Amino acid sequence: MLYLKTEHIIIEYFAAEELVKSKWLQYVPSAEYRNILYTFLLMQEKYKISKWLADCSDAKVVRPVDQKFTVEEWGPKFLSSLHLQFMAIINPTDMFGRISVNFIMSQVNLVEHPVEVCFFDKPEDATLWLAVQTPKSSYGKPEGSPISDVQ
Repeated sequence: MLYLKTEHIIIEYFAAEELVKSKWLQYVPSAEYRNILYTFLLMQEKYKISKWLADCSDAKVVRPVDQKFTVEEWGPKFLSSLHLQFMAIINPTDMFGRISVNFIMSQVNLVEHPVEVCFFDKPEDATLWLAVQTPKSSYGKPEGSPISDVQ
């Protein structure tokens, strides 16, 4: 189901798979970026989400102030109130976008809020990886290393 479509992002929700797909389309100004993040907070209150496919292939740089906001304010709220267990991130092709995504993910506290995160260069690889992940019915958190690279 299409949840949101703007010039900056497309967000879809698939109830049967407990899956959110987001596709960043271009550079996002600060106010719109934060509105999109708040949209994700609203979604997690409304839907059961155990998997997230974040297609950042067309994402551009995230301003440092927005990176800080993501890590320090939005991230803890989002992860602490969510049943998210698996996240596949498609790497940005833009060098500055990649640096932004890598910085944000390196700062997120995945020890306190463990989510298994894998990075991919190809959307089909990310989709296949998520398809074989089985959420724990009790929404317990996965064991092992929370972040891995799959190329």
